[in-house]
Amino acid sequence: ATFLDATTAGAGVDGTGSGLVGSERPIAAWEPADLAIDEWSAARKVLLTGGTGFLGSHVLRHALVSYPAMRVEALVRAEDDRRAHERLWRTYCSYHGDTEVTRAEFDARVRGFAGDLAAPAAGVDVDQRSAVGDGLDAVVHAAADVRHVAPREEVFATNLGGTVAVAEIAEAAGARLVHVST
Repeated sequence: ATFLDATTAGAGVDGTGSGLVGSERPIAAWEPADLAIDEWSAARKVLLTGGTGFLGSHVLRHALVSYPAMRVEALVRAEDDRRAHERLWRTYCSYHGDTEVTRAEFDARVRGFAGDLAAPAAGVDVDQRSAVGDGLDAVVHAAADVRHVAPREEVFATNLGGTVAVAEIAEAAGARLVHVST
């Protein structure tokens, strides 16, 4: 078995002109440092998109349970910040009703704020982008329009335009971007 390592640059990305992304090497050559497993322990502030979806909710739970110093800013499609936070909490509870995270801890460590990935700049104004970006260590972009049948423009607005907007937030903050794609 082999592991595809996308760290090698060059012609065709793998340096051979083959068009492969990365270079193959035996799985036995994996080292924990290659995977950067523990980078999250140093992250103090993370922006999460998709927190009201299945995967995003589980990412949020992992962050709260595994990294007690981490604070999470979550962009949520809602009319205002209060409704965004409530929607995030309700979704969190629906997936993790037996959670060890109390409402008080959730409110202290998580801030849901209103936005819309289908809107220009993800529906986040300049002041909000600045506040979110201040001290931001990482962005986990797990939101997407996953409808199988939908107008192309709507899907592209969210999945492409929203991804660009989130990447711009990460870039402006100097934060690491983790993009989960469907």
